[in-house]
Amino acid sequence: MRALPEVKDAFTAVGYTTGQWDVGSASNSAEITIVLKERGAEKTAPVKEKVKEITARCAGIESSIVLTSIFGGAEDAGLRLELRGHNLERLKRATEQVREIVAATPGTRDVRTSIESGLPEYNIRVDRDTAAAHGILPGDVVETVGLYLTGRVVGKYSDGEDQYDVRLIAAEESRNDTADLENLLLANRAGEFIRLGQVARFSQEAGLKKIERIDRQRVFVVSANLEGRVLGDVVNDIREALKNANLPPGVSIVFGGEQQMFEESMRDLVTAMLLSLIFVYLIMVAIFESFLLPLTIWLSVPLAMVGALFSLTLTGHTLNIISMIGLIMLIGLVTKNAILLVDFANAARKSGLGVKEALAQAGSIRLRPILMTTSAMVMAMLPLALGLSTGSEMRQGMSVALIGGLISSTLLTLFVVPVIYSMLESLKEKVVGLRRRGEAG
Repeated sequence: MRALPEVKDAFTAVGYTTGQWDVGSASNSAEITIVLKERGAEKTAPVKEKVKEITARCAGIESSIVLTSIFGGAEDAGLRLELRGHNLERLKRATEQVREIVAATPGTRDVRTSIESGLPEYNIRVDRDTAAAHGILPGDVVETVGLYLTGRVVGKYSDGEDQYDVRLIAAEESRNDTADLENLLLANRAGEFIRLGQVARFSQEAGLKKIERIDRQRVFVVSANLEGRVLGDVVNDIREALKNANLPPGVSIVFGGEQQMFEESMRDLVTAMLLSLIFVYLIMVAIFESFLLPLTIWLSVPLAMVGALFSLTLTGHTLNIISMIGLIMLIGLVTKNAILLVDFANAARKSGLGVKEALAQAGSIRLRPILMTTSAMVMAMLPLALGLSTGSEMRQGMSVALIGGLISSTLLTLFVVPVIYSMLESLKEKVVGLRRRGEAG
């Protein structure tokens, strides 16, 4: 990999992998960090293809290529599904079914599971009913087998100033022969001796390297990297496929990782957006001393949202956490245009002008500062939207949403806000007229 012309350097860590969820240590794993001479998404793509070809030539290894996260470690797999349940065999079958579904979904690659076979295990399963009939408790089995295999310190031996433990344990040749375990004698409360083989079943199988639990349930993870498609589209396809999948009972599936973070963050951001709308309205009510006029200014917010969403669609960006932050910023930025118009129109009306004359004067005089402030903000966001700086890809969605929202709000506010202002003023005059007639009558 160091021989590739685009590569500046490469670092290897054996026995350890990084990541927020996929971090772990194992003797059969390694992580290679590649530093490129030039940065940027267009520079990274061809290098990833070359590295794929190199790893494909290495027999007996499983590899995945991910970008470095903002925290310095390897970026976690874009897609992560957690399968939870109590029955281990059902959970294994369900994990394999979900792995096949994820692998068949367009846009996924490097699909893998957290099921890793460990060292061979010799299992002793006690038949509780049979053991109880012979007066044997499961604890008696654990204590006797533990004494047989690992021993117990039963005394001390002194040799001058040195002391040594005296350990009672079975002979090494007996401990190495699992067949002897069936003939191990257990003493019940009546003093009778029962063979272990009479109350237990024995089996040898490969155990799991690790068992994770969440909410007291075993958890296996199916993860995959994404290529060519956004996370939301892939998740929707997998959810549709899971509806038709005949998964074993007692197994639940939870989308974790980035999807879980996205759903939680979106709920918080939507709440923040609603609160910001309420606070903006309350502040304007206090400033204009009216509950009606702030509705005119508030109208500029949906006009900005239309432009922001259209610009995201036009440039191919998705509605993610970063772009949502841009939408929240828009709520405070776009209302200033409507405030300039409405405030000037109110001042003109107090000086004796009619509604139409006040609006015409406000539009002609306030047009220049509105265009100047909007142009300044758009030009300031332009470098981020173009992605000219290193690492600006992550912030592009926010700047694109801001630019689209500012432009649409500015253009539409100059036409829509005066119309709504005029309609509300006419409505207010009619209400006042009806009230006066009622008082006079």
